[in-house]
Amino acid sequence: MTNVKNNLLSVDSVKLSLPLSHVKIIDEDILSTRTKLVVSDSSGEVIEETKLKELTKQLLFDNYHIRVAITSRFNFQAQTHIDQLEIYLHSKACEYNYFKGLCSETIEAVYDRLMSANVFYCPLSTFMSGHVNDIDIKQDYTIEEDRFKELTKKLESEARTYKQIGRGVKRYSKTGNIQFNSRPTSTISTPFLKIYDKQDEALNTTDDKSAFFRYYIRKTDIENIKRMECTLKRPEEARKLLGLKNNTLEELLQCNQETLKNALTYCLNKNMTKRTQVKIKQPSIKTENMTDTLIFTTLSLFIHELNRPYTEALKVITDQFNSKQMKYKVKKRVESVYMEQFTDDKKAVKLERLDSLLNEIGWGSKFALYDSARK
Repeated sequence: MTNVKNNLLSVDSVKLSLPLSHVKIIDEDILSTRTKLVVSDSSGEVIEETKLKELTKQLLFDNYHIRVAITSRFNFQAQTHIDQLEIYLHSKACEYNYFKGLCSETIEAVYDRLMSANVFYCPLSTFMSGHVNDIDIKQDYTIEEDRFKELTKKLESEARTYKQIGRGVKRYSKTGNIQFNSRPTSTISTPFLKIYDKQDEALNTTDDKSAFFRYYIRKTDIENIKRMECTLKRPEEARKLLGLKNNTLEELLQCNQETLKNALTYCLNKNMTKRTQVKIKQPSIKTENMTDTLIFTTLSLFIHELNRPYTEALKVITDQFNSKQMKYKVKKRVESVYMEQFTDDKKAVKLERLDSLLNEIGWGSKFALYDSARK
């Protein structure tokens, strides 16, 4: 079995919007209503969301920054402009707890750092009740480089294809990194998702990103770390996939591991073809006799003809029997034949290793949200 260590899921980044009327601006050289960004008016969008981030101001910290801006958006329901302070939070603000991400354990320290910049002030309660969108959810895995490339190559071969620009899969052969769709065009039916080598990103770049990791993270803590990350771009996506009612930061950080995993798995599976399971027709005449030759033939069929792992063959064989006692006996017999005949079979070992990786990242997992979205 491949040694894959998966860490807890958390929020990697999020855009937080606070009503400007609930915020006190301290440093008007950085934040001022005189330079607020009119994102939308009664005629529609003025600044595209993808360009807005480039126009924000930077709050500088040790080896990272957080972007902020005062914006004005037109509320069509109320027929009025609403001024907001928008904060682009990310897990670098967790500093030494970077891998924990934005969560209930780290958020107060992030809030304290923002307040220490003396650019604006709001109570923690206002901060936590701010609205969220453009949410990135991540999970880290410990996978060796060659196994990682094998995994993403398999995902590339089974990904859904699209004719539209900005849709579909792109894999980078040098690193093995893989990306589905583009972030600006991400939707709930074609979500943005990427799986990439975090170690390579952290240690083999020369920009500010690399400086952060050199300052806060030990090399041993990022060795063989790979990350899967998805984006829930709009509030309605967070409501559907995370069950948020008011789309507040507090609600988001209360999401449990199963909820976050459901969302991440949903985004992966929406970009993949269905990971089908082998089905063998039930024999017309049931028999409890099983010979090693028949077991060997069945295992060979699965591994060499159907390209299916041994574990799947074992399940199909044992499912033919109703008695728990017989299932146990057959399982032991099949395991014995496999260990004797296939432990040195390169194809069998490779399939089992790949199946373990696919299960770890959740492709084909039967989460409730994924199943309901498929129907």
